[in-house]
Amino acid sequence: MRVLTRLLLRNFIPIFLGALAFFTILINASDLFVNIVRYIEREVPFFQILLVQWYYLPTCIVFSTPIALLFSVSYSMGTLYSNNELIAVFASGISLKRFILPLIIISAFISIGLFAFQDRFAIPMLREKEELSTSLLRNRPQNLNQANITIQTRGGEVIYRAGYYDHGKQRLDDVTIVRRNEEMLIHTQIRAEWAQWEDDGWVFHRATVLRRKEDEDGFEILDEARFSAPDFDLEPENFTNQFGEIDAMRISEARNYIQFLRESGFPYRKDLTRYHERFSFAFTPLIVTILSAAIGGSYKKNILAMSLLVSLGLSIVYYSIQMLSGLFASIGLIGSVTGAWAGTLITGLAAVYILSRAKT
Repeated sequence: MRVLTRLLLRNFIPIFLGALAFFTILINASDLFVNIVRYIEREVPFFQILLVQWYYLPTCIVFSTPIALLFSVSYSMGTLYSNNELIAVFASGISLKRFILPLIIISAFISIGLFAFQDRFAIPMLREKEELSTSLLRNRPQNLNQANITIQTRGGEVIYRAGYYDHGKQRLDDVTIVRRNEEMLIHTQIRAEWAQWEDDGWVFHRATVLRRKEDEDGFEILDEARFSAPDFDLEPENFTNQFGEIDAMRISEARNYIQFLRESGFPYRKDLTRYHERFSFAFTPLIVTILSAAIGGSYKKNILAMSLLVSLGLSIVYYSIQMLSGLFASIGLIGSVTGAWAGTLITGLAAVYILSRAKT
């Protein structure tokens, strides 16, 4: 069996590495061609262009890996079948499932590694790429100011309302803040003409403070020219009109961001779906390996063309299912978890079924 494993890996590994390099370069070049005219018009130095594409390289690797696995496994199995080596393997009593087990193990490790690689390297470098590209192309920065803001934090315990937020000055105008107790009754209410972010909290100016008395019913009312409290420390970025792209966040950041959206009453279904898709995408290398191994040995002629065609076709089907299920989840027709995992589960079940029916 060791001889057969070496035979399989000797066919698979060089093709996989070559396909990974090819698809990575293709995706990276596609991104470059989108902006090449603007780079030329703005006389961007060649080194800076290379740096932008370097920052994008890890993301290209993440996107290319499942396609490269599809192609390389399909091509390897087709080559073995065309040379009658696969027939000899089956004739010796070894099943297809046992023969492709090394590929399944490798793809499982690739799935784990790809998830960690994306979170640790690809996403931080993608941020660097976007910032540098924006700077080089002199894109107009998005206006971060916002009017008529209402935000809930700490599970609805604290509610912020402001007529206007000026991001440049980090200032809130026409501010009302309510803090509720465990019974969700008003404990403190602050009304201020404006509030300024200083150090680690908001400082309220010309404020009227309504505070529940501790040992008796009723409230005490205070008029303060300048008032601050440690409870009111929601950072200014939360008041901007630019919500982050969930795909550009690491897992821990995305989790906190979605929690903030939920507590603040903002729409979060789409972002929650994208968050779960990060986990479901990690299983893609394993699924495409099983699927392509099951069908890769079914053709003897035009192996290269058929491998490319199968890879392209399966990729379109998979991403179409994923896109539709994600859309349904974002508008509330199905749950976010269901929408994120539908494409993976459907393709995975199809892969297992085809493998179980494959001739050996």
